[in-house]
Amino acid sequence: METSKMVMLGYVLNGAIDSGKSIALGTVEDAISDGTIIDFINSELQEFHPFADFDKKEQSSLVESWQSLLNVADSRRKFLVSNSGLCLLVAYCFQLIADNERDKK
Repeated sequence: METSKMVMLGYVLNGAIDSGKSIALGTVEDAISDGTIIDFINSELQEFHPFADFDKKEQSSLVESWQSLLNVADSRRKFLVSNSGLCLLVAYCFQLIADNERDKK
């Protein structure tokens, strides 16, 4: 996944949070788990066009990456997120950016 796309997605999600959008952590975790997170976020944040820069293959890869993070990381301990599903997605963007940078070395 391109770092620049993850950065832009992080900005979009952060902007949604700043505008007052809120989605419960459990709701986002469930949508990640069942693979519907892209459609769910697109419907909840349609005015932000969060995945406009991602083609279908990249969206699928993103869902898989988020599912992996959901399965291996305790969001409360690792990412300090215990309430906001959108904050979790921002943290996941940070993690994927960090992973990309680590893999470049």
